[in-house]
Formats: sequence, C-alpha cells, structure tokens
Amino acid sequence: MRIALIGNDLYPQFPLRGYGGIESSVETLAFGLHRAGHDFFCVVPSLDGAKAPPNGLPDYPFEIIRTRARATVLSRDSPAGFIGEVVDILRAAKPDAIWAQSCWSAGPLAALGIPTIVTVQDSGPGDPDRLLRHPSLVYRFISAYQYRLWVRDEDTRRRALMAHTSLGDEEYDFNPAGGDAFLWVGGLGWGLRGKGLDTFIELARRNPGIRFVAYASGRRLAVLRARWSSLGLRNFRFMGELVRGQAHREAFKNARALVMPTRLMEALGRTVLESLSKGTPVLGSTNGALPELIDDSCGVTTNDFEEMNAALHATFDRGACFAGSRRFHVRHEVAKLMEVTGEMARGAFPGGPPLEAPGEAARP
Repeated sequence: MRIALIGNDLYPQFPLRGYGGIESSVETLAFGLHRAGHDFFCVVPSLDGAKAPPNGLPDYPFEIIRTRARATVLSRDSPAGFIGEVVDILRAAKPDAIWAQSCWSAGPLAALGIPTIVTVQDSGPGDPDRLLRHPSLVYRFISAYQYRLWVRDEDTRRRALMAHTSLGDEEYDFNPAGGDAFLWVGGLGWGLRGKGLDTFIELARRNPGIRFVAYASGRRLAVLRARWSSLGLRNFRFMGELVRGQAHREAFKNARALVMPTRLMEALGRTVLESLSKGTPVLGSTNGALPELIDDSCGVTTNDFEEMNAALHATFDRGACFAGSRRFHVRHEVAKLMEVTGEMARGAFPGGPPLEAPGEAARP
C-alpha cells in the first residue's frame, strides 16, 4: 500500500522553517513511516523564498515532491494554490491512500475518491459543520479533548478516530538530573497572555531565588514587549526564539520543569511531549488537552496561580516522566493510522470512542 503524506501549507518543510507544530508533526510522521518500512511519498510546498540551510539541503531517505506554490507564510496566498497542485500530483501518482492536514484540504482531496485521513489540528471550539461528509474521508483528531469538541453525532463518530501526534527517536534524550531553572517556550502571536508568559514572569517576580528562562518567537514588537515586561528581574532570562534541533533538546533536558500556563484551548500541546521526552516534568494549565498529557507522576495542571506557585517546589520522578512519554512515540501513531488505512481500503470506517452523554464530565 502506497501512502501520500501531504504537508501543511504554512511553513516550508524538509527542512522545517519556523516552529510550526503541524509541519513538525508531518516531518515526524515521514521518518516514522520510513523507519517502519512503509511505501510512501511526501508532497510539500516549494522552498522558494525560504532561507537556505547553512549546510545545504539534507538528503532525505524518502521521496519528496515539492509544488510550485510556496509556503503561505512566504507567499501570503491562500492554501488553494497549494492543494490544487497537490490534487494534480496525486492524480498522476495514484497512491492507495492519502494522509492530509487540516479541514481546508478535505474538499479537493475527496474529489479524487481515494481513501483519505484528514488530521484536524485546530484549537479552540469545535465546528462539526466544517467536516465534509464524503465516503472517502475519515477525520483524525489529535487529542481526546479535541475529539469531544468535534464529534457530536453517530455519523461523525463512525468516520472519526483519535490518535495523538507524536515524537521521533531524536526527541528522546533522557536527563535524570535536569537543571535548576524553570523553562517557558512558546509563541507571542497571542501576546504575553495567550501562552501564559505573563504568568511565568510573575512567578519569577514572586520567587527571586529561583532561575526562570523563557524562549519566545513572534513579531519584533511582541518580543520587545516581552523583554520590557521582564526588565529588572535578575533571576529571569529572555532568550528569544528556540530553534528546533540540538539546542532545542538541550533546553528541555536541562530544565527543572517546563511551565505552560497557557490560556489557549490547546488541541494538543506539543511542548508538553517535548519536555516529558527528556524526563522533564510539566506544570501546566487545565486548558485544552493538557490534563490528558500530564498525570500526577509527571507534573501538575491548575489554573490557580497560587497552586502553580506552590508547584514550583514539588518534586517529580524524572524517570517516570520519561517512561510515560513513550506512549507518544511515532511508532504508535504510524501503527494506528496504518490500521485505519487498511480498514478504509476494505470499505470500513474506524469508529471512534463512544459519544459522551449530555452533561457527562469530560474524560482524559
């Protein structure tokens, strides 16, 4: 069975440019498919206009087809040009199945009549009306929290599945000792409040004897505001953007804990996985999918500032954090998606978890 793995439209991929959580999950899936010995190819936006890698373009051990359309963060175009070219490529390539990203890709791909798994990565309130009903489409949700928001009737449930996005081997780098500084990593596209940088700075202000380190990406004005907000805190360091790679892994493995007091209703929260895969515990909010990722052995979830402040002094078993993170390894994601792809090839639908009764408490 030959799989067509469709990249996201926003950032350049292979190699990844920017922090893009969706794009990084596509790259992780590609290497997972390759290591498992599956037959597949990738279709991603052109690298035109992207900054060249310092050591040249890597040689990838699998087929990558690039469209003429550039990543939309560079072209400022809609995704329509990219997905239109993707459809033409797939008509010629004739894959047995398609794994695609985001609801915007569903309509054009459905017209091909090829079994397609569309991964919904949207945060915030669910919008089931955006899920096109078509015999060739199945929707994959990346957390139980997100699944509950979107899957509200039996017909949708029949065409749905839940599988967390994952991490590859390169992300698993256990440090049993950790470090002495608390870590915050996030984007500033939602200001200081969205991902909770303001809370992190206040924690630093309250605890002058503890070190706090923040990495943030965003527009220049947002970064300047973040730096200004932390002026005068001797125990706080603002480091700017944390680029994926060895420096990214070192930052997580050498932290005392990741602090993620996000106010956003996160569809997943990839930085949680990136932290746990180093043995580093997580102190997070209860928003979105975080509670299903962080159990009592590897951190705390709370929206109460005083509880978050007290959690700074808690101790966790870093070995348990690392061991628990193995459930997010890419081999599990690949196995689940291949299982569902096989069912679709036989004309069956996966059938997701049962619907919750009205008023039933949310389950992790």
